[in-house]
Amino acid sequence: MIAPITITQIDLNSAAASGTLDILTIPGTRAGNQTNVAAWTGPSSLGNPITTLGAGAPSPCTLATPLTLAPGTYGMAFRANGFAHYYTNGTGANQNYATAELTLAAGEASNTAFAGNLFTPRVVNCSIHYTLSGGNFATRTNYGTGCPVPCPASIYENFGSAGAFDLNGTSILQIGTTFIGGTTAFVAPGASAAVLPLIDDSEVTITLGNPHPLPCSGVATTLQVCSNGFISTASNGVSFTPSVPGMLNAPNTGWWNHHDFNPAAGGTVTHEIIGTDDVISWNAVADFGGGGFSTWQVVFSSSGTVEWRFQSMSATGGSGYVLGYSPGGANVDPGSTDYTVGLPKTLCCSDIPAVPLALNASARPVIGTNVSLVTSGIPAGSPFGAVLFGLTQFNPGIPLSLAPGCVQHNEWLNSILFFGSPTLPTSVTTNAGFFNPVVNFPGLVLQCQSAVYTPGGPGLGLSSNGVEMKIDIN
Repeated sequence: MIAPITITQIDLNSAAASGTLDILTIPGTRAGNQTNVAAWTGPSSLGNPITTLGAGAPSPCTLATPLTLAPGTYGMAFRANGFAHYYTNGTGANQNYATAELTLAAGEASNTAFAGNLFTPRVVNCSIHYTLSGGNFATRTNYGTGCPVPCPASIYENFGSAGAFDLNGTSILQIGTTFIGGTTAFVAPGASAAVLPLIDDSEVTITLGNPHPLPCSGVATTLQVCSNGFISTASNGVSFTPSVPGMLNAPNTGWWNHHDFNPAAGGTVTHEIIGTDDVISWNAVADFGGGGFSTWQVVFSSSGTVEWRFQSMSATGGSGYVLGYSPGGANVDPGSTDYTVGLPKTLCCSDIPAVPLALNASARPVIGTNVSLVTSGIPAGSPFGAVLFGLTQFNPGIPLSLAPGCVQHNEWLNSILFFGSPTLPTSVTTNAGFFNPVVNFPGLVLQCQSAVYTPGGPGLGLSSNGVEMKIDIN
């Protein structure tokens, strides 16, 4: 059976900005008409609002005017207003995609819509959501979005020059994996403070008077203090060049205020035990090459908190500052956080990427055929999950309090569990009893969604987009 389709949503890979999306079509082929806007007479859907999620994440755009296309061939153009498209270079093997109902053949791109040079081959990064018209026609329709909201394991602010540092007289408090603005001012070292034997580009091991619980697991009883402003659970070297990649890929967990300090040229670095706290202070420590002095401290508490306290930081010297925290090993770059406006912020014990949990059906649920439900984007370390079924569609979904950033897309009347051994791969195929083969219930509409349990995330787990499955004979 051949039936019209109605496009209801387009997902795009776009730069982080807001704007509107215009969709224009032309009967037949686009060839020869890419710079002739007058030839594109529609159907069209203009001025659709879109808020993009940044490169690599599908940015959903629900069409204010759904676009219905009769069976046939059409040229289609996506015109961005106020934002920019990301794309994939064509290779000849990645420019065509087909479902049972439509075929996409990419394509070209231009920097200005319907004008200027055509760049080819270019492959549009998109998902097309559509429904089918006509009686007795089985359909599968994705709706909504999956989570997670990206959750990094690291945090930093990169001050490219010393003069850009703007936290004098303030503090930053780490409570487990949550960072907030602190309230405690710098406290000058007392008579019991021990001067650490640090010179230019050097490090020393200190024994904590109060063992310090680490944010996700373990306890530190010693710390490695580098003269250049970072403290680690074990040596991270003595580099004098502040570096975001250096912090994010350091082998050991560290707390950083990386700058080219030189205690040999002036000032001291001290360690003092005050009650349940271990206080490490830079007291009027000189920049390498002279020109400025910095006074600040880091306080490690037996309760597990860490606090950076800044009295006055040098605005000169040959390097800026990289200020933050990162667990040991390779970590995803979360981008620089402006601490003056970007807190509070909660991290994860390990990076949770921006790729959302996704559910897709392998085919339309035509009675008597087999259909699989495929859950993809499952983070490593997720021991189990489920495909959840209902009869009522929630779109937009209902927020899940136990999974921040995630939503429920149906009432979850039934479920099919799947398990990992020892961990799940990136995707799992589920064969539901009523889809293998599809049962003889023409007209029955089922709502489907996946969820997985993911330890170490911002909540108890992740949820996928929804999939509506209308069972029928064609």
